Amino acid sequence: MEAKRFIIHGKINKNLEDSLIKHGFVVDEANPEFVFSLGGDGTMLEAIHKYMHLDDVKFIGINYGKLGFYTDFVKDDLDIVDLIINKNYKTEEFRLLELDVNNSKYYALNEILVINPVHTQNIKVLVDNAELETFRGTGLVLSTPSGSTAFNKSLGGSILAPSIDGYQLTEMASINNRVYKTLSSPLVLASKNIVSLNFKTTDGLQIQVDGKVVNDNEFDNVQIKMAAKKVKLITKNDTLFLERVKKSFLE
Repeated sequence: MEAKRFIIHGKINKNLEDSLIKHGFVVDEANPEFVFSLGGDGTMLEAIHKYMHLDDVKFIGINYGKLGFYTDFVKDDLDIVDLIINKNYKTEEFRLLELDVNNSKYYALNEILVINPVHTQNIKVLVDNAELETFRGTGLVLSTPSGSTAFNKSLGGSILAPSIDGYQLTEMASINNRVYKTLSSPLVLASKNIVSLNFKTTDGLQIQVDGKVVNDNEFDNVQIKMAAKKVKLITKNDTLFLERVKKSFLE
């Protein structure tokens, strides 16, 4: 039987590596089946962006910090090795957001952020080619259900259960007065909806995908939609979404 391939990303854990090798796993940095992310959610996002191009890869988050929404296991928890060997785990699939800039595709597990910290933005927002509003303010955040607990939540956006097949548009510091009006409320969209953002100017504009700035040449519009692409996370069989929310924000 072919050996299972793995890589450890983030913190070093010699005990985990030795245990995996002892049970017949082999290190394969180029084409792993299992990616162990040791750290917090930021480390997990790094691992996902590094290996999301692989078709059958699964990610396992081991929490080394205080907050880890994507990390279902804790430091020095070697039970994960037995769980994988016996296939006694749950595989959760998370759809990604897709950003199209000049026909270049970028993918986000958490969110796509359009922000201008220098100038007030003037953005025409269209949903399925129908104009919704002309947004004036600091920025817009488009988040997946799993990413709704990240930057979106800090802006007053809703927390969406991962089972919801859709995504969310949330405004950042919108301008509302007798001249300018914006929706001023998070908007939950269906997965089939396509958001187009048309910019009056891109001077000072930043587009970030899971916190990483997308550097592109000149553009005057972008499109955002739910991607067909998914990532797979290994979690414990008894992990529930609301328990994860409670652990991350209430306990």
